[in-house]
Amino acid sequence: MSVTLTTGTAADDTSTNTGTQSITTYTSSNTMQSEGTGSSEGTVQEIKVLIYNGEYSIASCVAGIKNGLDTANANNLVPGYYFTYATSTTITSTKLAGYNVVALPGGADGDYYVASSSISGTAIRNFVSNGGGYLGICAGAYSGVKTVVSSYHGNYNGWGVAPHVMATRPWVEGDVPIQIQAAGEELFGYGGIITMAHYNGPAMYASGGDMVTFATYADNSCNSQGLGAIVGDYYGLGRSVIVGPHPELDPKYPDILGNLVVWAANFTGTSIDPSTTASIAQINSAAAIVKTQYETNKALPATITVNGNQLSMAQFSYLLGSAAVNLNSGSTAPINIEDVDAPVSPSGSIKAGSVYRSEFVSMAQSLLSFVSVNGKAPNYLTSSLGNMSFENVVYMYSKILNFYQSNGRMPNYVSMAASSSGTTPTPTPTTVTMSQVGSAAGTVKSYYETNKVLPGSVTIASQSVNMSQLLHLITTATVQANTGSTAAITLKTVNPATSPSGTIKTGNINKAEFITLAQTIITYISTNNKAPDYISSSLGNLSFSKAVYMYSKIMNFYKTNNRLPNYVSM
Repeated sequence: MSVTLTTGTAADDTSTNTGTQSITTYTSSNTMQSEGTGSSEGTVQEIKVLIYNGEYSIASCVAGIKNGLDTANANNLVPGYYFTYATSTTITSTKLAGYNVVALPGGADGDYYVASSSISGTAIRNFVSNGGGYLGICAGAYSGVKTVVSSYHGNYNGWGVAPHVMATRPWVEGDVPIQIQAAGEELFGYGGIITMAHYNGPAMYASGGDMVTFATYADNSCNSQGLGAIVGDYYGLGRSVIVGPHPELDPKYPDILGNLVVWAANFTGTSIDPSTTASIAQINSAAAIVKTQYETNKALPATITVNGNQLSMAQFSYLLGSAAVNLNSGSTAPINIEDVDAPVSPSGSIKAGSVYRSEFVSMAQSLLSFVSVNGKAPNYLTSSLGNMSFENVVYMYSKILNFYQSNGRMPNYVSMAASSSGTTPTPTPTTVTMSQVGSAAGTVKSYYETNKVLPGSVTIASQSVNMSQLLHLITTATVQANTGSTAAITLKTVNPATSPSGTIKTGNINKAEFITLAQTIITYISTNNKAPDYISSSLGNLSFSKAVYMYSKIMNFYKTNNRLPNYVSM
């Protein structure tokens, strides 16, 4: 690809539906698992999901499932698996061909689904019996069970793909506490009581055989304490998951949703090899995810997956810039995925306004030129609105390509809100204090527990620090705290993990072990100048994101109690 630098500067511090018949296909990618458990090296398992969006379905529930699978893919919440999905306004044997799981979302009611001419119950039963998976949420749960009792429509039979599951109807709308049981702990990777949205979904109990209970209703707020909230069953060669509450609605649990799809699919799928190129469609899909996450969380995600490859935001910025330039010239050719280091000290300040097409294309050319010369992303790009920080650059081009995906053309302009990130330029401090590291750890801990993913960066001493840099700081701080040292810690450049992966069981890591693990991480970073994909522990292979979360918990405890904990629970 040849680009011409025209204007702009890239800077571095050092310088409910009705039944019209249709089917729509979407592709969303998950990170590959090159090390650890699950798939063979360099491959992921693709699971294809058909989501019903026809008569009596609720649009927000359909969108929630799609967004949940996108989020699971983008943040590697189910390592080793890659979800693709389509929506269809009808369910027939022909429509189900080629899919691993069919998902029936929340809707008007289960008996409406059962009676609908848009859905073939026979096709669903044959699909599951022959090895397919069934995911039913709320109305889709009622329709999947053997029998529904105490319905305001009277008792009725579902399709019976969960043949040992009976459902009662709790008349409750709102958030309810859900107790994760042992089978759920094993599948989700954690236990305890969580809060889920509930809109009159079923409570389940077994009849005529056993069911797998992943979670129960934790109290009697919906008159169903101890009854199944999320359960599984077997039908022929296939599996069914029956879910009373809504993991796809706020508060969202994309990790639980993804793991339930994997269980329903019975760990079947197609092995795929990630490519070294990305298509325009794949970049556009990833751009939509980044745009949504930025607008929701006010921060970029740490990584995004494109065509089975987990990319840093610096790598993704190169794809975005390349796509903008290529599309402007009429080219839709695949783009090479390049190694691009993170910006050293991203910063910038812009006023509110619009950036027109000629300018954002020129800015993209500047971005590509800078990366080509320096091997890293710029801290900011100059624009008519001011010095646009790296974060806003990624967001702007994600908006542009999301527009292209929706409209089939480039926008004439893109609107940007006023934004300030530090002072432009600001020198990177050479050291940070233990107190500053502890405060940042507390911020990341809270963010992870709220959003189930790491933030793209955290501010320490007015500087944006990426998660790889933070891992070095918090592990170094942990080792120092163990020796009684409160010396300032050098902030160094650390490249992101190449292919983060890992699976752990629930349990505790004691102090002696987490000190040893911290020393191992520090040594790895020093040797390789990048964060590790995972670290081996007594609980299993601790992924990069879990390592950051664990040491954030440890340093948050240290800041609060002025000592290290005796153990940390994961």
